[in-house]
Amino acid sequence: MVGKMILFTMLMLSFCLIPPASAIHYNAAGTISTITEYPEERWENEISGENVIWIEPESSYGGQALYLYNIATMRTRKVASSKYTTYHPCIGSHLIFWGDRSGSQGPVQIARYNILNRNLSFIDPYLSNQDFPATDDDIVVWLDSRSGGYTNIYILKGQNGDSALFHQSDTSDKHNPEISDGYVYWVEKEILYRKNIESGALEAIISGMPLDFSISENLVVWDNEKDGESDIVLLDTTTFYVDKAVERPGNQINPDINKKNIVWQEYNNEKNSIWIKNIDTGISAEIYSSGSRQEEPAISGRKVIWLDKTPGSEGIRMFVMDESVRPSAEFTSDAKESLPPLTVHFVPEITTPVDIMPRTLWDFGDGTFSTETGPEHTYTFPGVYNVTLTVYNEFGEDIIFKPSHVVIGELPQPDFSSDRTSGDLPLTIRFKDVSSGPYDTRLWDFGDGTGSILKNPIHKYEKSGLYTVSLTLSNEYGSVREEKFAYIHAGTESLSEPATSQESETYGISGFLSLISTGDGQPGSIIPSYDIHNMIESLSSE
Repeated sequence: MVGKMILFTMLMLSFCLIPPASAIHYNAAGTISTITEYPEERWENEISGENVIWIEPESSYGGQALYLYNIATMRTRKVASSKYTTYHPCIGSHLIFWGDRSGSQGPVQIARYNILNRNLSFIDPYLSNQDFPATDDDIVVWLDSRSGGYTNIYILKGQNGDSALFHQSDTSDKHNPEISDGYVYWVEKEILYRKNIESGALEAIISGMPLDFSISENLVVWDNEKDGESDIVLLDTTTFYVDKAVERPGNQINPDINKKNIVWQEYNNEKNSIWIKNIDTGISAEIYSSGSRQEEPAISGRKVIWLDKTPGSEGIRMFVMDESVRPSAEFTSDAKESLPPLTVHFVPEITTPVDIMPRTLWDFGDGTFSTETGPEHTYTFPGVYNVTLTVYNEFGEDIIFKPSHVVIGELPQPDFSSDRTSGDLPLTIRFKDVSSGPYDTRLWDFGDGTGSILKNPIHKYEKSGLYTVSLTLSNEYGSVREEKFAYIHAGTESLSEPATSQESETYGISGFLSLISTGDGQPGSIIPSYDIHNMIESLSSE
């Protein structure tokens, strides 16, 4: 009988993918090494403390072998080999268990290997099909078909005790028993169950479960596929809270958990990565990435192993997380030369121990600061700004200074004057450029069909009339024109109609003008003027 039903359905997991508020990239601080150095197909890798196990083909007679590697001694030994065994091994602090088959027709029995004394034995003499063991060293559980014609869960407490039926039901649809925090967990008919080892109290936890999951203490993780994407789901069996563990786009699969750290493999934009997330700090950090597949991560303490499928250099890699070290950082932004106001998004890349949340301090160079990790900032005034990022924790800091990282430009402010604005014909006018702001080129329009590119030109009016004069200044951000309507009164004839239109326009000034001299005219001399219409026509045809 089910003693207590606390059943949640996977409908709770129909949440939308919410992208993070800002783009922050974390790298896990640590070192990567190689456990196996020669190319070989491997699978079912596990780690516990200083010991790593895996399965690989036995080339001598077409079977397969179980290997053990000790991280401290850097030594590898073959634990067992067989032509018929599929293994499904598990490892504790000093014991390895697996399902062993001695012949092609024989039953599978749970084998036990003591890492310390190298003793190999079978834990139960009963000739039934026994497979998929799980252990916490003191206890081992497995799937067994000896009772009632169904596959049930058996348990052995201690190394010298007798096995006993732990859980029985009228189905063989039971999968992957795991031991954690005084409970045995397993999946039965797509429901995650747990049973208290001492009291025997049985609980149904959540429905819609896949067969594979990982558990540490009261936390369970698995990958959930929806709409073609897989996300890591986290269940707290104390509060029965279930939610996404990873708020990232892409496919996250094959999670493993140890205490407060989750590892998984990820596929995103043809990039294959191994990632880790610390539940307490919320930091999701990349451990390793490649264009080739990185698979089956497993974690124990501060060590992570996985299978690197890079052609020609396949192997088992190991990452050892740093602790008690200062963070390091780099940053980029979408800053580009522009006119104000300009909003810049800053994207840091921080390498840090995942269980220590680093602090950040941004100096935007305009007298303002921010402690946000990935801020955005709006520059409102022209200038060239240095940006500084300081990343720090209790063990030290890293300072990244980027001079002239943000350049905010400004448009010129054209203005002009003249020594006179009226007189008899021929009327000679000395114009003066009194503009402000940066500019690369200038163009005068004297209103009589002629113009100039000189700074302070001298122009002679030959016909009577009212003339509108304009000065156009240009730089890389655009062109601005100052126009003064009916500015020049030439001669004594009727001045009722202006010589030019009041309509204003801005000319596009190309690099062609920068090749023409923009020096000042000499005082007292008449500088030849350009035909303004011909000049504009030549510029617009470029």
